[in-house]
Amino acid sequence: MTDKISIPCGGKVNLYLKVERRRPDGFHDIRTVFLPFHSPADTISISFAARPGIEVESDFPGLPSGTANLAGKAAERFFEAADIKPAISIRIEKRLPVAGGVGGGSANSGRVLRALNEHYKVFDETTLLGIAAEIGSDVPFFLCEGTAVAAGRGEELEYRGRHDVPLVLAAPGFPITAKWAYQHVDPKLIAPSPAGTTEKIISALDAGDMETLAGLMENDLAPAIEEKCPIYWVLRETVEKHGALRAMISGSGSSMLALTRDHEQAKELAKSMATEMPDIPFYVLGGQR
Repeated sequence: MTDKISIPCGGKVNLYLKVERRRPDGFHDIRTVFLPFHSPADTISISFAARPGIEVESDFPGLPSGTANLAGKAAERFFEAADIKPAISIRIEKRLPVAGGVGGGSANSGRVLRALNEHYKVFDETTLLGIAAEIGSDVPFFLCEGTAVAAGRGEELEYRGRHDVPLVLAAPGFPITAKWAYQHVDPKLIAPSPAGTTEKIISALDAGDMETLAGLMENDLAPAIEEKCPIYWVLRETVEKHGALRAMISGSGSSMLALTRDHEQAKELAKSMATEMPDIPFYVLGGQR
């Protein structure tokens, strides 16, 4: 076994997010379509030749350290379940937007779980998924690869192949927590997902039909976020004016994704928007992990 490994850690966007009901435990049942991307990406370095305990550090100021970080929490939960005394250090080089609705913390957590299990070889897939679900709703998604339709809190996953979708991500950087976004979702929007919607989305992805996909994209969390921060509807209108088929807040925010007809248009859109709104970072998302 090697003493040190380094792994890339891309994020995800939600092409669709329907809030179906409030749960008695304070969470919400949702139906969503997760699409992973491999760039931009964080880099996670894990050293197994460390002093006893779990150390987590990052090059991003203000990111939680130790087991207060989701990656550290994942390591802690793994070692507890495996009954192994930990002696590792984790370093995160942060490139994914923080609190950006692209699952950066969950991605780090899932990749750490996978890496630890590959190193120690103690859990089967079902057990590992169970540990991931205890850490956070999005964490199980990052244990596997490909587009997924998700239900429940997001941990009930059905993987549906791989899809390379032309997307641009804008990261205004306004901190919006998932807790706030779900607390402020419009009650009138909370309802079961219309029958067949996610299947239509998967069919459009399979066919590479971006126009149909644009018409199906929706996010129940977006209206409250746009009301809180009007920059988002300005950004959405500006991106669509520059040719995006559809622009929409990703997940619980704060990033916004823009769908284009093809990858060449995505590059042109990112270039145009960097000139139009130079204070906001724009990323052309790389395809699937």
